[in-house]
Amino acid sequence: MADVHDKATRSKNMRAIATRDTAIEKRLASLLTGQGLAFSRSGRQSARTPGFCR
Repeated sequence: MADVHDKATRSKNMRAIATRDTAIEKRLASLLTGQGLAFSRSGRQSARTPGFCR
């Protein structure tokens, strides 16, 4: 399938996609810390590599 965007547009779109430290991720980290729960971000314990791990 042909790409519908030129190289500059595709690059702009890809830069706009947040993959780390999103607002929801920061909020969840704040809530977990507030509850005294220990966690790590982007842990590699799982094959699916979730955003938060115990």
